Amino acid sequence: MVGGSDVPDPGSAGAMPPAPVDGGGGATEPVAFGLDSPDTLLYVRSRNGIGLAAGLCGVAALLLSWIPFVDYMSLVLGALGIILGGVGVHRANVDPGKGKGMSITGIACGIAGFAIAAIVLLLIYALVVTINTGTP
Repeated sequence: MVGGSDVPDPGSAGAMPPAPVDGGGGATEPVAFGLDSPDTLLYVRSRNGIGLAAGLCGVAALLLSWIPFVDYMSLVLGALGIILGGVGVHRANVDPGKGKGMSITGIACGIAGFAIAAIVLLLIYALVVTINTGTP
């Protein structure tokens, strides 16, 4: 121990995690970092980044679809959410370890945001046409 603290000396056995072992084929074996038992390994669950992007685009489309003259962006974000959500669901079906919840959220919110934005734009267009033609 260094100076009576709980930090081990740099040269002691518990100071640094072991380096990954190269089996000659270029791949490394998983290594246990900071665990009590050397045979206990941590495996990180693979994530679905496309699904996360779909969820964010879909939710943003849904939120922006209610704001007049900003809902043009909602049409683009809704379409992106639908497309990326489809790709994310496909990835989750191919690799079961990847989550598909955010992909489904992106599809659902993207469809809703796109539809609401289209309806709001059509209503604004109808209002402008009605005002410009002067029909009561």
